[in-house]
Amino acid sequence: MGMGNDAPAPEGVVSPAKTTAESAESPRLWEEELGQVAYQRGTKEMLELPNEKVMVVNLNLTETIAVGLGVLPNVRALRESMPKFVLDCRFDWIDALEDYILALNYARAAYLTVTRPKRCAPEVWLEARHVRRVLMHDWRALAARGLLDHSLLRGLQRGKGYLELGSDLTALAHVHRAYAASSGAALPPEVERASLLARSILTAGGRPNPKSAAVIEARDMQNRNFTLFVRAYNETRHVIIYMRRNDGDADRIIPSLYAARKARAGAHPARKAITHRRLKSPSPGSVPRRAP
Repeated sequence: MGMGNDAPAPEGVVSPAKTTAESAESPRLWEEELGQVAYQRGTKEMLELPNEKVMVVNLNLTETIAVGLGVLPNVRALRESMPKFVLDCRFDWIDALEDYILALNYARAAYLTVTRPKRCAPEVWLEARHVRRVLMHDWRALAARGLLDHSLLRGLQRGKGYLELGSDLTALAHVHRAYAASSGAALPPEVERASLLARSILTAGGRPNPKSAAVIEARDMQNRNFTLFVRAYNETRHVIIYMRRNDGDADRIIPSLYAARKARAGAHPARKAITHRRLKSPSPGSVPRRAP
């Protein structure tokens, strides 16, 4: 039997208030070292997974980890009674569910670390912006005298990112060099500095090579962690679905990992159907039809 939002939690299921209290009293803090201990503990099992059974991450890991952590109190509450309902079950996977969640959290952090774009030093960024302002000021002064085309300034200094700033410096250095070569004028000292800064900024703004050994290894370990977690989560869910088959509340206790994605995928057509459904208003002077 389904339950409303205000209905009491079913027997063996922890209410939100109890969840908070239990989490606070738990001797094992999941935040500790972002799951590094759990990751190290499960490394052997991850590496022993056959390559053909390794899943590729196909869910939002932030949401997935949150869902996993959210169901842990309910799983703990029902764990003792599980053997009374099922015999053929990988209870070792269920007991390791928390470790799999924490290890996945750590593997995700490790993957984001090696794939995140680098950043140049703040002083380099500030100097680059100063050099850009100086060279643009010189350009405007030359354009005011009719020596450079002022329209060439369009498109510069609009973006605030690495690529925009690096591109601006490159363009400014090129134009000033071209003008100096054609007119015989002295080259501003900032031009050479602009080229060096542009190279440094554009290099820092690029993402690491996706085929590098570090990225490949981090992605593989993230996939292996994900595989172990999904396997254990689904095993736990199947047991609870059977245990609660007469109550119909298994989805509330341990929802499908793919439920949110399916809901998002089906939301747009539904909204579209509602949006395009219009009630025809009667034309002026018309008489509404009455039911017979």
